[in-house]
Amino acid sequence: MTSAPRKAEPIATDAASLEAALRRLFGFERFQPGQEEIVRRVLPGRGSYAAGKAALLAAAQVLAREVGEDGIRVNTIVPGRMWGPNLQRWYETRAAERGVTVEEELAPVRELIALGDIPSDADVAGAVLFLASDLSIAMTGQTVDVNGGETFN
Repeated sequence: MTSAPRKAEPIATDAASLEAALRRLFGFERFQPGQEEIVRRVLPGRGSYAAGKAALLAAAQVLAREVGEDGIRVNTIVPGRMWGPNLQRWYETRAAERGVTVEEELAPVRELIALGDIPSDADVAGAVLFLASDLSIAMTGQTVDVNGGETFN
């Protein structure tokens, strides 16, 4: 199949534009995927959950191969922790229970992340928009980790 390359359009990067684009693309109010990072750092007692998530990644690669000739791209996102209202409340509660500040509670977590901070919901949404845009036109069957460098693949 030979055709002229498609031109990539610019992507808005502010949180409001990202959320509006996600609503248009996927029809939901907020993008909050589950803890798919389990496929990168398996925890004791979570084997079946990790295996299920890994199977989804493999299924996406198979689908990418099957529909690629029709020009359909299939890629996946593996988000790590996502800083948003739910995680913020969790750290606030945990810090209060331990009698420490939220910053003190977050310090050991931030040390695990190469970029030093927990990615936000909007950071993960940006990766989704990249994969949905023409900027990733030559990508299919790929998995993109969005975790600030907490794990590498």
